[in-house]
Amino acid sequence: MQSNDEQDDRDIVMPDEWESEAPEPWERQAGESSQAFDAFCAYRDLGSKRSLTKTSAANPDISLVMMRKWSVEWHWVDRVLSWEDEQDRVRREAQLKEIADMSARHVRIALTLQNKMTQRLVGDDANRILPIDLNKISAGDLLRMLESGINLERMARGVADKKGRSEEGDGPMDDKIYLGGFDPSVV
Repeated sequence: MQSNDEQDDRDIVMPDEWESEAPEPWERQAGESSQAFDAFCAYRDLGSKRSLTKTSAANPDISLVMMRKWSVEWHWVDRVLSWEDEQDRVRREAQLKEIADMSARHVRIALTLQNKMTQRLVGDDANRILPIDLNKISAGDLLRMLESGINLERMARGVADKKGRSEEGDGPMDDKIYLGGFDPSVV
Protein backbone atom coordinates (compact mmCIF):
# COMPACT_ATOMS: atom_id res chain seq x y z
CA MET A 1 0.00 0.00 0.00
CA GLN A 2 1.27 3.50 -0.87
CA SER A 3 1.69 6.19 1.67
CA ASN A 4 0.11 9.59 1.24
CA ASP A 5 3.54 11.05 0.40
CA GLU A 6 3.98 8.57 -2.46
CA GLN A 7 0.52 9.37 -3.82
CA ASP A 8 1.24 13.14 -3.73
CA ASP A 9 4.41 12.61 -5.78
CA ARG A 10 2.54 10.98 -8.68
CA ASP A 11 1.65 13.05 -11.72
CA ILE A 12 -1.98 13.94 -11.94
CA VAL A 13 -3.27 13.11 -15.40
CA MET A 14 -6.06 15.26 -16.75
CA PRO A 15 -8.25 14.25 -19.66
CA ASP A 16 -7.30 15.87 -22.99
CA GLU A 17 -10.60 17.69 -23.23
CA TRP A 18 -9.75 19.53 -20.00
CA GLU A 19 -6.69 21.05 -21.57
CA SER A 20 -7.69 24.27 -23.21
CA GLU A 21 -5.69 25.96 -25.89
CA ALA A 22 -5.76 29.72 -26.03
CA PRO A 23 -8.34 30.89 -28.54
CA GLU A 24 -7.17 32.56 -31.74
CA PRO A 25 -6.99 36.35 -31.29
CA TRP A 26 -10.07 36.89 -33.48
CA GLU A 27 -12.11 34.39 -31.45
CA ARG A 28 -13.90 35.14 -28.20
CA GLN A 29 -11.30 35.42 -25.45
CA ALA A 30 -11.48 33.80 -22.03
CA GLY A 31 -13.43 36.14 -19.77
CA GLU A 32 -14.69 38.32 -22.63
CA SER A 33 -18.42 38.91 -22.38
CA SER A 34 -20.62 38.04 -25.32
CA GLN A 35 -21.59 41.71 -25.61
CA ALA A 36 -17.91 42.79 -25.75
CA PHE A 37 -17.16 40.09 -28.31
CA ASP A 38 -20.15 41.07 -30.45
CA ALA A 39 -18.92 44.67 -30.37
CA PHE A 40 -15.42 43.48 -31.38
CA CYS A 41 -16.93 41.54 -34.31
CA ALA A 42 -18.86 44.64 -35.40
CA TYR A 43 -15.63 46.67 -35.20
CA ARG A 44 -13.66 43.98 -37.05
CA ASP A 45 -16.24 43.65 -39.81
CA LEU A 46 -16.27 47.37 -40.65
CA GLY A 47 -13.14 46.82 -42.77
CA SER A 48 -10.29 49.22 -43.39
CA LYS A 49 -12.39 52.30 -42.54
CA ARG A 50 -13.32 50.95 -39.10
CA SER A 51 -13.43 53.19 -36.05
CA LEU A 52 -14.86 53.01 -32.57
CA THR A 53 -17.17 55.89 -33.41
CA LYS A 54 -18.63 54.00 -36.39
CA THR A 55 -18.90 50.83 -34.32
CA SER A 56 -20.71 52.70 -31.55
CA ALA A 57 -23.05 54.36 -34.06
CA ALA A 58 -23.94 50.93 -35.47
CA ASN A 59 -24.61 49.64 -31.94
CA PRO A 60 -26.55 52.42 -30.18
CA ASP A 61 -27.09 50.28 -27.07
CA ILE A 62 -23.36 50.48 -26.28
CA SER A 63 -21.74 53.78 -25.43
CA LEU A 64 -18.58 55.01 -27.12
CA VAL A 65 -16.93 55.09 -23.68
CA MET A 66 -17.67 51.37 -23.24
CA MET A 67 -16.38 50.66 -26.76
CA ARG A 68 -13.11 52.42 -25.93
CA LYS A 69 -12.80 50.49 -22.66
CA TRP A 70 -13.36 47.13 -24.36
CA SER A 71 -11.08 48.05 -27.25
CA VAL A 72 -8.17 48.66 -24.87
CA GLU A 73 -8.99 45.82 -22.46
CA TRP A 74 -9.43 43.24 -25.23
CA HIS A 75 -6.74 44.54 -27.63
CA TRP A 76 -9.08 45.04 -30.56
CA VAL A 77 -6.49 46.65 -32.85
CA ASP A 78 -4.03 43.74 -32.47
CA ARG A 79 -6.83 41.18 -32.81
CA VAL A 80 -8.09 42.83 -36.01
CA LEU A 81 -4.56 42.74 -37.45
CA SER A 82 -4.37 39.03 -36.61
CA TRP A 83 -7.79 38.52 -38.21
CA GLU A 84 -6.70 40.31 -41.40
CA ASP A 85 -3.48 38.26 -41.52
CA GLU A 86 -5.53 35.07 -41.17
CA GLN A 87 -7.94 36.14 -43.90
CA ASP A 88 -4.99 36.89 -46.17
CA ARG A 89 -3.48 33.46 -45.42
CA VAL A 90 -6.80 31.77 -46.23
CA ARG A 91 -7.09 33.73 -49.50
CA ARG A 92 -3.52 32.85 -50.51
CA GLU A 93 -4.09 29.19 -49.68
CA ALA A 94 -7.24 29.15 -51.82
CA GLN A 95 -5.40 30.90 -54.64
CA LEU A 96 -2.59 28.33 -54.56
CA LYS A 97 -5.15 25.54 -54.75
CA GLU A 98 -6.84 27.23 -57.70
CA ILE A 99 -3.47 27.59 -59.44
CA ALA A 100 -2.69 23.91 -58.84
CA ASP A 101 -6.14 22.93 -60.18
CA MET A 102 -5.61 25.17 -63.22
CA SER A 103 -2.19 23.62 -63.90
CA ALA A 104 -3.63 20.10 -63.67
CA ARG A 105 -6.43 21.11 -66.05
CA HIS A 106 -3.90 22.61 -68.49
CA VAL A 107 -1.82 19.43 -68.38
CA ARG A 108 -4.92 17.37 -69.23
CA ILE A 109 -5.68 19.72 -72.14
CA ALA A 110 -2.08 19.58 -73.38
CA LEU A 111 -2.03 15.78 -73.23
CA THR A 112 -5.39 15.60 -75.00
CA LEU A 113 -4.11 17.91 -77.74
CA GLN A 114 -0.95 15.83 -78.09
CA ASN A 115 -3.01 12.64 -78.32
CA LYS A 116 -5.37 14.16 -80.89
CA MET A 117 -2.41 15.45 -82.89
CA THR A 118 -0.76 12.03 -82.80
CA GLN A 119 -4.05 10.37 -83.74
CA ARG A 120 -4.37 12.75 -86.69
CA LEU A 121 -0.73 12.30 -87.74
CA VAL A 122 -0.79 8.49 -87.80
CA GLY A 123 -4.50 7.91 -88.32
CA ASP A 124 -6.92 5.89 -86.24
CA ASP A 125 -8.87 3.19 -88.06
CA ALA A 126 -11.14 2.51 -85.08
CA ASN A 127 -12.33 6.13 -85.09
CA ARG A 128 -12.21 6.48 -88.88
CA ILE A 129 -9.52 9.13 -88.75
CA LEU A 130 -7.28 9.24 -91.78
CA PRO A 131 -3.65 10.19 -91.29
CA ILE A 132 -2.57 13.63 -92.38
CA ASP A 133 -0.95 13.68 -95.76
CA LEU A 134 2.46 14.94 -94.66
CA ASN A 135 3.14 16.01 -98.22
CA LYS A 136 0.51 18.74 -97.80
CA ILE A 137 2.08 20.16 -94.63
CA SER A 138 5.34 22.07 -94.60
CA ALA A 139 8.14 20.92 -92.36
CA GLY A 140 7.90 24.25 -90.54
CA ASP A 141 4.21 23.73 -89.77
CA LEU A 142 4.89 20.22 -88.49
CA LEU A 143 7.65 21.53 -86.26
CA ARG A 144 5.43 24.33 -84.90
CA MET A 145 2.61 21.86 -84.17
CA LEU A 146 5.01 19.62 -82.25
CA GLU A 147 6.54 22.57 -80.40
CA SER A 148 3.10 23.87 -79.46
CA GLY A 149 2.01 20.59 -77.89
CA ILE A 150 5.28 20.09 -76.05
CA ASN A 151 5.51 23.69 -74.84
CA LEU A 152 1.90 23.74 -73.69
CA GLU A 153 2.52 20.66 -71.56
CA ARG A 154 5.82 22.04 -70.20
CA MET A 155 4.16 25.35 -69.33
CA ALA A 156 1.26 23.62 -67.62
CA ARG A 157 3.68 21.51 -65.58
CA GLY A 158 5.76 24.57 -64.62
CA VAL A 159 8.85 23.36 -66.47
CA ALA A 160 11.11 25.87 -68.20
CA ASP A 161 10.53 26.51 -71.89
CA LYS A 162 13.22 26.04 -74.53
CA LYS A 163 14.70 29.42 -73.64
CA GLY A 164 15.18 28.35 -70.01
CA ARG A 165 12.38 30.48 -68.60
CA SER A 166 9.70 29.17 -66.32
CA GLU A 167 6.23 30.44 -65.56
CA GLU A 168 7.37 31.31 -62.03
CA GLY A 169 8.58 34.73 -63.12
CA ASP A 170 11.82 34.46 -65.07
CA GLY A 171 10.32 36.69 -67.71
CA PRO A 172 7.33 36.86 -70.00
CA MET A 173 6.50 33.77 -71.99
CA ASP A 174 6.91 34.02 -75.75
CA ASP A 175 3.29 33.74 -76.90
CA LYS A 176 4.14 32.92 -80.49
CA ILE A 177 5.92 29.75 -79.38
CA TYR A 178 2.76 28.47 -77.71
CA LEU A 179 0.27 29.67 -80.26
CA GLY A 180 2.08 27.61 -82.85
CA GLY A 181 1.62 29.82 -85.87
CA PHE A 182 0.27 27.00 -88.05
CA ASP A 183 -2.98 26.70 -89.93
CA PRO A 184 -5.34 24.64 -87.70
CA SER A 185 -7.52 23.82 -90.67
CA VAL A 186 -4.69 21.59 -91.95
CA VAL A 187 -4.93 19.48 -88.80
